[in-house]
Amino acid sequence: SVESARIEGQFNRNIPDGPTVAALVKSRATGYGGSNYSGAAAAKPAAASAGQTAVSVPVPASTPVPAAAPAPTPPPAAEKVYKIGDRGPGGGIVFYDKGVVTNGSRYLEAAVHDLGLAQWGAYGTTINSSGTGKRATRVILEAFEKLEEKNSAAQICAEYEANGYKDWFLPSKDELNLMYTNLKKKGLGGFSSGRYWSSSENSGYSAWNQDFGNGNAYSENWNKSDSYSVRPIREF
Repeated sequence: SVESARIEGQFNRNIPDGPTVAALVKSRATGYGGSNYSGAAAAKPAAASAGQTAVSVPVPASTPVPAAAPAPTPPPAAEKVYKIGDRGPGGGIVFYDKGVVTNGSRYLEAAVHDLGLAQWGAYGTTINSSGTGKRATRVILEAFEKLEEKNSAAQICAEYEANGYKDWFLPSKDELNLMYTNLKKKGLGGFSSGRYWSSSENSGYSAWNQDFGNGNAYSENWNKSDSYSVRPIREF
């Protein structure tokens, strides 16, 4: 003070080198104020020029990896088509093709050999076996079990097994004729020229059979106690 000639205060323009000031200086230089940071100093973002607006560019998130597409389902295997004369699954010879699957089957195959000679059975008893050979054979088997018939043509066919298949039966008169037309007349199947039993009943005393020598089918005057050839068939 000029008037009193006393020193009332003083200051030093040099900033003391204290710990607080050092920490502040370091914070301005690194952009990080933590005292335990040991990594490289972060770069200080550049100030926007006069007349320019600073734009913050967002860091894009990582692109998700798409899930792998499921493997395509392979197409179903094509159904095997059999021709007349081909070997069927049961090892027999295919002799009929309906063209489509109905009632669970499309084809008929005949065993490759005869099962010997046999009687039709149940002479004097009406069985009412009609329709397809599969149905007629089932009716015959049920009736013959009650009648205690043994070794009849239908029973022999039902007991036959080939290639693991046990579903063989005695053909109906219509199926028997298809065997004659599509196999015997073409020299297929190793058939004899004798008579073959069908599962089709005519009366309590007679049943249908067919002569494989000339193709004629017979029912009257050929009784169930006669012995004729037996050839089983199955459907698939």
